[in-house]
Amino acid sequence: MNILGYGALTAAGFCGALASVLLTRVANIPIIPFSYGGVGGRFVAVSVYGVGFLLYGYALKSIGVSVAYPVMVAISVMALLAYAAAQGELVGVKNIVGAVLILAGVALLAQIKS
Repeated sequence: MNILGYGALTAAGFCGALASVLLTRVANIPIIPFSYGGVGGRFVAVSVYGVGFLLYGYALKSIGVSVAYPVMVAISVMALLAYAAAQGELVGVKNIVGAVLILAGVALLAQIKS
């Protein structure tokens, strides 16, 4: 098991979740040059996606794509669900069942590959 690869993959998943949150925060703000909510906020969010992409690329050196991508997406989904719950959004049974199914699928893929 490659610790650095899985560490990079975990960080990539969190970068994806963070970028999604940042983009939703600035989505309804008019574009005002050099303000966080305008071009600056979008630039920061896209930059975070870029960092996540670089980390994902690093992880692919040691982890196959058939495992790496589902793991990264599962991490992003879990992080976004945790963020939604922390913000007081309703996380329903469908969300929880979906998250459990994603985790089960990732665990199954990891089991098959090892």
